[in-house]
Amino acid sequence: MERALGRFRAADAAIGAVPHSKDEALYDRLGERHDAAIKRLLRTPAPDARGLAVKLELLFAEQAWEMAGGELCLAAVLRDAQRLAGG
Repeated sequence: MERALGRFRAADAAIGAVPHSKDEALYDRLGERHDAAIKRLLRTPAPDARGLAVKLELLFAEQAWEMAGGELCLAAVLRDAQRLAGG
């Protein structure tokens, strides 16, 4: 999960660095990279409760349920919660 989290942080920083870019193609590419990184992170199994908390925080901050494929992210986070809860 650390690797996926690192990739997300890099993608988040990259898109945050060009918030007012007039280069729409650049912003679109960075947006696609950002969305792919958050989806990858949310679908990566959380190793522990702390990892689950990180994923939940990002899930809400990024409103991942609104992305294409967001339902798969929600399902993955639910699987983490059930696994970590022992059931």
